[in-house]
Amino acid sequence: MDIDPVDAPNPSSEASWIRQRLTRTDSLLVLAQILIVLPALGMKTLWLDEAYSALLARKSLSQMLHALQFDAGPPLYYGVLHFWRFFFGETEAALRTMSLLFAVMTTLLLYRFCVVLFDKKTAVLSAWLWILSPLTVSYALEARNYTLFAALSVAYAFCIGLFVVRYSLLSILISVPVLIMALYTHNFAWFLIPAGFLATLCLTRNRLALSFLLGSYLLAAFFYLPWLPTLLKQMQNTELTIGWVANVWSINAVFATFQVFTPGGATPVYLDLIPFPFLIQIMNAALVFTVIILSFVRWSRERQREITFLFLFSFIALIAPYFYSFLATPIYLAGRTDFNLFPFWCLFLGYGLAGWKNETIRFAFVSILLFQMLILNLFGFLKKDHLNEDDLIRYLYRHGRENDMILCTGLTRPPLEYYLDEKGFRFFSYPRDMENHLAHFNEEWYVKNMNLREEANMTLLPIMKSMSAESRLWLIGSDRIVNQPLFDKVSQISKLRSVARVQSTNLGLRKLNEPLFFERFEYAEDR
Repeated sequence: MDIDPVDAPNPSSEASWIRQRLTRTDSLLVLAQILIVLPALGMKTLWLDEAYSALLARKSLSQMLHALQFDAGPPLYYGVLHFWRFFFGETEAALRTMSLLFAVMTTLLLYRFCVVLFDKKTAVLSAWLWILSPLTVSYALEARNYTLFAALSVAYAFCIGLFVVRYSLLSILISVPVLIMALYTHNFAWFLIPAGFLATLCLTRNRLALSFLLGSYLLAAFFYLPWLPTLLKQMQNTELTIGWVANVWSINAVFATFQVFTPGGATPVYLDLIPFPFLIQIMNAALVFTVIILSFVRWSRERQREITFLFLFSFIALIAPYFYSFLATPIYLAGRTDFNLFPFWCLFLGYGLAGWKNETIRFAFVSILLFQMLILNLFGFLKKDHLNEDDLIRYLYRHGRENDMILCTGLTRPPLEYYLDEKGFRFFSYPRDMENHLAHFNEEWYVKNMNLREEANMTLLPIMKSMSAESRLWLIGSDRIVNQPLFDKVSQISKLRSVARVQSTNLGLRKLNEPLFFERFEYAEDR
């Protein structure tokens, strides 16, 4: 394998070259990403997590901050979405467009910084691998904070990298607000701090540089102090919010990350991606592994400090939450909490491919990867969800009446409340405290720690007080163990008469694959 040495860019000409020559390439990359994602923005209804984002964004800022005490994340994304909806509305496409915008920002940051730190060939290949990846497309189509976190992670890493390699004081100053925004976007941003510091420590012992870096951390921590009380309250509720992560966490989580990052690789149950057959997965893994080897071969010849820093930074940022999950509380979710590092994976692949001297073989490798990504994206767009809430939402919209009561069990409430809020329904949650953390549900905790019969009684008490001859109750349920005491209690109430019970093969929570049913009750005054 022959590797082309690529000269480091001339810092004195970088700015003018970018201004004069990158506009057309930038436009092409942005246009391609928009054309790939835009047609699918409104194809599917919001699933649980997206509906939760939309419901939080509907609240006033004070209500939002109060609600986040029972959540597991910071407020920046929801705050931005709160104002976004005033200008662009609340449709599926409008809400998801903000995620597409952040994905495009990540593309531009990745491309421009690769040009500055490496060369245009590396930048182009890295950007296309990022744009066409099914993982990128999936999160660009989701009204969640992941693409924002990816953009901020890329910006932060390159700011610190420029500071370490070129001693750019401007970059370390810019890194402070970037880090603050990252900390207010996702709690995993805290792992960027040891990643940046340890990677810097491996490359320099310059005390002044390390002092500047530590000072930037202290400044970011100072601006984080207003959120600290809320974070501490969130940490008291982790068993109720992120306790379910322990059920999907495994010691092979890092290996699972590499599988998810590989096109068509095996994916966890919470990711809605299409995997290739096993033999093709093996072939793809070998293909990607070969490119990674190329990256190390090129690095061993050129010894570029820039790629050394970025490799150390992303590796530490990946391993740190893994060890935290292994030694303390499981928080690592392959393909989700590590998505902010996926742009660096694309960079390493692009770096290896760009250094390959044989243009024909490089073209073949790139063509295979990009063609596979396009096929996976196409089938992903055409894929029909085995289970979804669409029929339930349409039925309630057509047949529900104002002041009807909707009793939602488990995680069923967010999509229903998002789509049916204008109908004037009254929503209730079981267990009751699910109203505080609509998108988080640790069933094992409730079974072990809560008197579910008493909880069922207390849930139904305000409902029965409000029932009258004109009232109707819609119970949205599933076969979860935690729901059985509620069903038993409902069947014992003489003043509730079951009118209809509906269950179909495609009725359920999308992505979670939890089958649902709904039952309508009316007030039986004579019983």
